[in-house]
Amino acid sequence: MALQADTKDKTPASDTHVPELLQRSSTSSPVNGGKTNYGESTDAKPGQSDVAYDGDVVKHEAVKQGLSSRHLQLMSLAGSIGTGLFLSTGYALGDAGPVGMLLAYLLMSTIVVAVVFSMAELSALAPTSGSYVRHTGMWIDPSVGFCVGWNLVFGSAFSAPSTLTSIAVLCQYWKPDLNAAIPITVFLLATLAANVFKVRVYGEIEYWFAILKILTIVGLIIFGFCIDLGGSPSGDLIGFRYWKDPGPFVSYLVDGPTGVFIGFWSVMTSAAYSFSGLESTAIAAAEVKNPRTAVPEASRRVFFRVGVIYMASLFVISLIVPSNDENLFASYGTAATSPFVVAASRAGVKGVASLVNALILLSAWSSNNTSLFNGARALLGLALDGKAPKLFAKTHAWGIPYNGIAAIAIFMPLAYTALSSSATTVFYYFVSIVSASVLTDWFLICVAAIRLHSALKAQNISPTRLPFVPWGQPYLSWYGAIGSFVVLLTSGFTLFIGEGLPNMTATGFLTSYAAPILSFLAFAGHKIVKKTSWPKAADLPVEPWLQHWADNPEPPKEKKTAWQTVKAIFWT
Repeated sequence: MALQADTKDKTPASDTHVPELLQRSSTSSPVNGGKTNYGESTDAKPGQSDVAYDGDVVKHEAVKQGLSSRHLQLMSLAGSIGTGLFLSTGYALGDAGPVGMLLAYLLMSTIVVAVVFSMAELSALAPTSGSYVRHTGMWIDPSVGFCVGWNLVFGSAFSAPSTLTSIAVLCQYWKPDLNAAIPITVFLLATLAANVFKVRVYGEIEYWFAILKILTIVGLIIFGFCIDLGGSPSGDLIGFRYWKDPGPFVSYLVDGPTGVFIGFWSVMTSAAYSFSGLESTAIAAAEVKNPRTAVPEASRRVFFRVGVIYMASLFVISLIVPSNDENLFASYGTAATSPFVVAASRAGVKGVASLVNALILLSAWSSNNTSLFNGARALLGLALDGKAPKLFAKTHAWGIPYNGIAAIAIFMPLAYTALSSSATTVFYYFVSIVSASVLTDWFLICVAAIRLHSALKAQNISPTRLPFVPWGQPYLSWYGAIGSFVVLLTSGFTLFIGEGLPNMTATGFLTSYAAPILSFLAFAGHKIVKKTSWPKAADLPVEPWLQHWADNPEPPKEKKTAWQTVKAIFWT
């Protein structure tokens, strides 16, 4: 799918006046009875809005722009390449077959394209802490921002201890009698250390994580092709053998074409989990230098990198592991269930399991870092909009939201109580929960982008005035919204298959639908309590952000040769 965007060097018009909406948003309680333009109560002081639409967004948030474009690009890459690629792909192969798995991931990648570029468009216009947490509140409804923000906060709070538990299980792969409290404590402290120093420290850690992951995955892809082409000790030339036997597709739950479709569609949830983490591209928008250039650039490059890495990895996996290999469904909870390890074991190659286990361990720690980072920034964004206690809006002299970090970190010791021998079962439950949460956010991100374009039309503002305009807007966002919603709605559809609902379980239903249900309840509760009004498209804040851009111009992009452009897509 060819993707292009309006990438001409843009400079905001110098004669842009301060619009009436900007003036209104900077005068709160004495003028409008203590309410913002969106009907939400606020205790902001006179002359100060609790919503940062006053042309000085980044400075008022007190965060520091310590990240560079290279940090931003590889941070999101590090967050999206992890256990989803190394573990859940084996589950996907067994359920859908090699071709079914490839088609499902390819379809999901097109939805992800729409989401990532919608998010980049919003973040380029409004590079604010909390990113889509605040964007959904700005351009959809304050109550939507409330539910999205707290969805991210609680998701981060509970994924952190879960990840620490998986780290303990991974360490026990090398030493089964290892006390799980030791690795949990070590990595808990390491995660805190990565987040409490200057944001550049976090950026550097994730940057080198990403590079190590890329190099290792490229090595595994080459290794996989070698096995497929007869380079294993046995000299067996595999080719496309497993596409023929056991076959390109797998019938899941029922026989025939219906079962093939069920197998294909059931993988969509695993694919969504694998692509989760790309949101990190925008979460740190307020902490990166030249965000209106860096965020769109990072989004374009991350898509191509992740797309190439994922599709190449999946293609190799589909060649070297049969979909009926029983090891794909084993309950080890370690690298033993990874398709790359299964392939190495079948080929008689030793040592690969330890390498993959180490990489999964590294990915899990990176994921834990991301959970703490994103959760703290979500709390900061909520606090700035009056949707969380004000103490979470405070930052250290380095620009670190330390109260938000502490709030998320409080949940991390839960890892000590969550150890279980059925680690793989817990992992797949976690896949369902995270996927549903991510799909909910993706849907609302695209809706926010659609609302932005409605505002442009209502306010007679040309889209060409925006810092970044993805190709195909607003239809790209419509595709992302519909695609995310359909996958979310059908994420637990296998529970309803069969006479008498034999697959229905309370755990299965909750892991598939708890996130959207709780998000709706949070939205409804906030709307009832705060009595927020649905803002009209004509009143949405577009001009204030264009004014902010005019007040904070960025240096023009450097012109690159064709080779430099191609090189930059895959490397910084």
